[in-house]
Amino acid sequence: MDSRGEVEERKEKVIRFRRGKGSVVQIKMNGRALSPEELRREQQQIIEEDAKVSESKMSRRSDNWEQLLTPELVARYSFRLESEEIINARSTYVLTFRPASHDLPVKQMTDRVMNELNGRLWIDAEDFEIAIADLWLQNDVSLWGGILGSLRKFDYHAERVRLEPGVWANRLTRGDFRGRKFFENMNVRTRSSCSDFRKAKADAAN
Repeated sequence: MDSRGEVEERKEKVIRFRRGKGSVVQIKMNGRALSPEELRREQQQIIEEDAKVSESKMSRRSDNWEQLLTPELVARYSFRLESEEIINARSTYVLTFRPASHDLPVKQMTDRVMNELNGRLWIDAEDFEIAIADLWLQNDVSLWGGILGSLRKFDYHAERVRLEPGVWANRLTRGDFRGRKFFENMNVRTRSSCSDFRKAKADAAN
């Protein structure tokens, strides 16, 4: 987005997942479909990124919430049970959270963002999985005293679907992020939706 909130560049990507691995089906830049060669380069980039993630200790996939919600992270916040609601014909507990104090530790740059997060969570009453999450910043965040940039807006929404008992996946995520990176303003909106979930068939025995 530009400074007036108008779309400056649009990138649309369609990815088909099988057994946790993604393959690019189509990419459009500002409405123009990429050529087969450009698509091949994008696919190779995804393969290389997946290889790096597989070698790391922690997956970057956003539907692995249990890896993100560590006891250390949860201890940063104070939680409050607000109500109970029915979401997708299932009972959920509605919780709000905010930073537990104004003097939380900062060990790395991401801590500055995490220490300013507020949110509302809908927790499935049977599986105790996150069904819906809304996250936002309570204050602006400066990175390296404002030298590297600043984050003025961080609004994130996620909806998850129960595929079978104990198995959940992201169905929809969207975000609105505004700030400054060095001397350039940053204004980005993202939206990701997943559908057509099907259980993978077992491979035939050799």
